[in-house]
Amino acid sequence: MKLKRNATLAALFLLLYLRASSPAFADTGASTIPDSVKQFAGDTFPLMPADLEGIPNADRAYLKGLFSLILESANARLTLTNAMSVGQSGLVDPFVLKTRQLKLKFLELTDSGAAAQLKGDVPAVLDIQAKVLKRAADTKQPLSDCVKSPELLEAQTRISGMWNLLQNKYSGMSPEVKAAMQQYLNLLDMRRLGR
Repeated sequence: MKLKRNATLAALFLLLYLRASSPAFADTGASTIPDSVKQFAGDTFPLMPADLEGIPNADRAYLKGLFSLILESANARLTLTNAMSVGQSGLVDPFVLKTRQLKLKFLELTDSGAAAQLKGDVPAVLDIQAKVLKRAADTKQPLSDCVKSPELLEAQTRISGMWNLLQNKYSGMSPEVKAAMQQYLNLLDMRRLGR
């Protein structure tokens, strides 16, 4: 009974933490980087430049929403994997729920048609991550083994495809925007947990 109560409290804590720490781009493009992302990617992880120089105005709101959701997704996944690394697997179900919510938010983003291909790739990557982490928690698989999962190769292929699409579509983006986009997409690559 005590274990179930602890798992319930841990799940509640995760949901409250994720709600409080969810990054959001303001109209200016300003955002905060969650501590979990800073710990994983380093204190120099870039904010997405406010002006998105070199990106057509019609696509800016969509891309700001996209990268905000990627940051929120990375925060949720890193919070879970940090808990799993110390033996707490009771946070998997709230993570799966959070992943579903993020997928719905992503599908609600209105795009100008320029990045329509991303509509299938980002939700697919989020599904793969949730499936791999849930299986790892259910089977008590170590994270070091989890990141070797064959499904994550498919996710990495999709992430590379997204990067190629964005580079080709927005070839005039500034070096700062390009570097930030690449860093944000790298957050989706769960295989980096093993490095």
